Amino acid sequence: MACAGSNYTPGALVESFHRIPHVDINLNASTDAFSVSLNYFQAVIIWACIPILVCVCLYIIMSVYFILVCCCCCCGVERGKSNASRWACAVLQAVFMLFCLTLVGASFWAEVALDVDITSIISSTNSISNVVNSASLEATRFNASTTTNALNMMQTVANGNSNATSALTNLMSAVNLLDVNFVGIRYNLASLWDTGFSSSLGLIETARHWAVIGYFILMGIVLILILIASLVRKVPFVVVMMVILFFTTLLTWMAVGGSLATLMVTSDICHDPNTAVLEISPTAQGTVGYYLNCNNTCPPPANPFTTQIGNINAANINIGTQLGYITANQSLRNMVNMSLSTAQMQFTTALDATQNLFALTGCAPINKAYTDARQSLCNNAILHAVIQFGLVVTLAVCLIVQLFCGGFHAGLVSGPSDNEEVILDPFGDLTPGMSSTNAWNYRSNTAAARTNPESIPLTPTDQPPPKYSDLTGGTNHRSSGGYDHFNA
Repeated sequence: MACAGSNYTPGALVESFHRIPHVDINLNASTDAFSVSLNYFQAVIIWACIPILVCVCLYIIMSVYFILVCCCCCCGVERGKSNASRWACAVLQAVFMLFCLTLVGASFWAEVALDVDITSIISSTNSISNVVNSASLEATRFNASTTTNALNMMQTVANGNSNATSALTNLMSAVNLLDVNFVGIRYNLASLWDTGFSSSLGLIETARHWAVIGYFILMGIVLILILIASLVRKVPFVVVMMVILFFTTLLTWMAVGGSLATLMVTSDICHDPNTAVLEISPTAQGTVGYYLNCNNTCPPPANPFTTQIGNINAANINIGTQLGYITANQSLRNMVNMSLSTAQMQFTTALDATQNLFALTGCAPINKAYTDARQSLCNNAILHAVIQFGLVVTLAVCLIVQLFCGGFHAGLVSGPSDNEEVILDPFGDLTPGMSSTNAWNYRSNTAAARTNPESIPLTPTDQPPPKYSDLTGGTNHRSSGGYDHFNA
């Protein structure tokens, strides 16, 4: 592959992702050259799993945080916050959600641009398929069986003419030579390119594109609902949205792993695209190698179809010479006129097919399509894929932060505020939102209550405080001094 890099140089993005260490499951260094092998794809799978493991570790840390810190320190009665604090947290969360929605929109744009690049690659592969299909059709235009039958009929009529018999024998040999070489060309074309590859690639890209679009739409809907939940401040709504955000965040980190693996494979292919293509097409490396390198500045290899097309040209020349002997004999020509016309038609078809094959199997058509596909993949597509990867990574980190903040906000929403009614029951417990016929209702300032509980202002309700008789079952017992201490 001395000429592989003469007209192509990998870009900085390709080199950056190509330098990612490739290790197998035993953490041993493996090859960084693209290969259709388990050893190569082990490294790719390992890197695809790393973002998922990071997400799981962050979830564990988050769980420990909420269990050991939030519940122990924030679930008591003293956690009450003012409405201003709650609204400030809700507004900050809403602004953060708007930033996440912006990331989703930018990622949506990057996906559309990436789909355009991949569509261009598919279009280039379609061009190769069209060239191969056209060449295969040209190689099937000559019908050896029809020509042989016509020559046999001519052989029967010209049995007594030695010159005509010799010419017809030479024509038979030329027909066999045409047939063998046309069949050989068809076989080489079939091994050169799978014409169904473009259709399969198109179906895969359609499924991938709409799956990514659906994911971004889902993320947009989830973020909008979380934005609404942060402003509504209803505990059930907030909790449900946090659960949904938990799973969508995990899905986002899985998307990060998939994007990283895709970029690794793409960069390895684009580091040496010619070698990668030859790795995919091991059965026709000579034919494929010609079209990969034939337009380089170095001397290109010989066209693999040159020998077969040369044999066909030699057979066409011989056919023209032999037909001249037959058509020169007027009486013989009149006797074999119908069979001669059939044979001449087939020979003309073979000559026309040979000229078309020479143009189709030349360097320019297939090499240009390959160069266009390489340009779309290794320059345009990888650029938009890296942009999308960066945006998705940022979105994944933001969603993790949102889970932390959302959990804190859920704690604020579920806790009592400074203005909520606090009840003191006979056992001295503070119970928000409760009432008792044998209890006093108070309005308290939480900050003052924490520093000096005795300074809590008491506001009696419409019911008077209970008398001693109420507590002793209706008997009004007085002390030795004659006073009811509760009425005094």
